[in-house]
Amino acid sequence: MKNKKTIVLFIALIHVFSFQLLAQKKFELTDMDKLYTLTDPQISPDGKSILVVVSKPDTTTNKNKSFIYKVDVVSGATQQLTYERTLVSYPRWSPLGNAVAFIAADANNKAQLFLLSMNGGEAKKITNSPMGVTQFDWSPDGTAFAFVQQDEIINKKQIDKGYDGFEIKYNSMFLNARPNPSHLWLIPADSGEAKRLTAGNWTVPAAVANSFSWSPDGKNIVLQSNESPYSGELIFTIKTVEVATGKINRITTTQIPPDAMHKEKQPVFSPDGKSIAYQRNLENVGYGFDVFLTSLNGGNGINLTAKLDRCFFRAEWSTDSKAIFVAANDFNTVSLWMQPLTGTAKKLNLTNLTIAGAYWYEYNIGKNNSIAFIASTPQSPQELYILETPESTPKRLTNLNVEVRNIPLGKQETFSWKSDEFTPNGILTFPPDFDP
Repeated sequence: MKNKKTIVLFIALIHVFSFQLLAQKKFELTDMDKLYTLTDPQISPDGKSILVVVSKPDTTTNKNKSFIYKVDVVSGATQQLTYERTLVSYPRWSPLGNAVAFIAADANNKAQLFLLSMNGGEAKKITNSPMGVTQFDWSPDGTAFAFVQQDEIINKKQIDKGYDGFEIKYNSMFLNARPNPSHLWLIPADSGEAKRLTAGNWTVPAAVANSFSWSPDGKNIVLQSNESPYSGELIFTIKTVEVATGKINRITTTQIPPDAMHKEKQPVFSPDGKSIAYQRNLENVGYGFDVFLTSLNGGNGINLTAKLDRCFFRAEWSTDSKAIFVAANDFNTVSLWMQPLTGTAKKLNLTNLTIAGAYWYEYNIGKNNSIAFIASTPQSPQELYILETPESTPKRLTNLNVEVRNIPLGKQETFSWKSDEFTPNGILTFPPDFDP
């Protein structure tokens, strides 16, 4: 008995000594390899699980490896759904919650749409896109997918012969070929032949995480239309596509002056189908966005966030269609507001957490307006959190970055100053062992 007590005491001392060593350790370059990055949380239709993309550096290949995990909302238990795949992204639950669709590379290293049953088995490839799928969404009845892919190069033979000249316009300085537009296609959920829905010299932006949205009845798709595939030509409008006929209409009527920077983007249908929320830059402010409201009947749109002096890059509907959830930079953090269609916005209590993202914030609204989001603090790397209701406080669900979280990091202080009519601010980070 005495020997057993000695062993237990010895193990306890080892644990104490290990924690003391960890507390003395400083963050080093090699610790970057231990950091997990989380993106794209998606709450299941029943609200019991959350999909999330988890990425980690692979120092052997000098690339990030990404996997899809399913996280239980009650226990935080995780289940890995994808393994030896590349280009993994964009997990989306089926409307019934019995399957998950996602994007991953095929044997030719082209991004394709795959479908994984929650009853088990291998994922099934749905698309055979020659240029690769960039985004997609389930139809409301779960029988089809709308997806975006870039048009194929029409003069490939000429280019192969060296006739590769193209017109230089507003675009990246590294562009070495004419950019082709991307368009919307439709394919059955059990695979089959893809049908083109849109065409033309305008483009559905491929790099945007959410550039189109189905109407709840499945009859229409609202989308962001960039008037040119050249990224520097900044005229974006909101249009609708009738799924049955392919008929396209612009639904906003805002007048666009010549040579203007006009951006209407990321439209989202309300769950009841009566309204469409979208972002629009303010007049003479290229990158200052508010969230506007319109309908299939069209119009100039109503500015929902005019009283919130922030720049918004994301909007998601409440489940009852009576409010939108919007996120924006807020002094030294990223905050989340619940903005009713009529009334005053309410800032949600995220404690000291900062939502991840820049031009696209990582959160998702689920059953009963629960909110899944990726967040961090100055002392703790990213993890998955949930607000069970908008009135709740955040609950951490994952513990992927616990090893790095236990390494002492320097404290941060925020400071601000006056400059003309503005109050800029900055963040000062101290060394972990700083002693003034």
